[in-house]
Amino acid sequence: STIKNVAIVGASGSLGAPVFEKLVASGNFNVTVIRRHGSKSTYPAGTNVVDVDFDDAAALTEAFKGQDAV
Repeated sequence: STIKNVAIVGASGSLGAPVFEKLVASGNFNVTVIRRHGSKSTYPAGTNVVDVDFDDAAALTEAFKGQDAV
């Protein structure tokens, strides 16, 4: 199977930020940032950002729907 839709958690962190940048720069993936509800982290225009309560399993499950990789 082909990985096209990728969700990333921690995209503003020391490891997540360069991973996010490389995924976007490759142009090969539809990248979705899963961001903790209330976070002030910002991303480039056009970035798909989903705000989620990380303590809510149902909300996380919904946020990951349609993703090929996390």
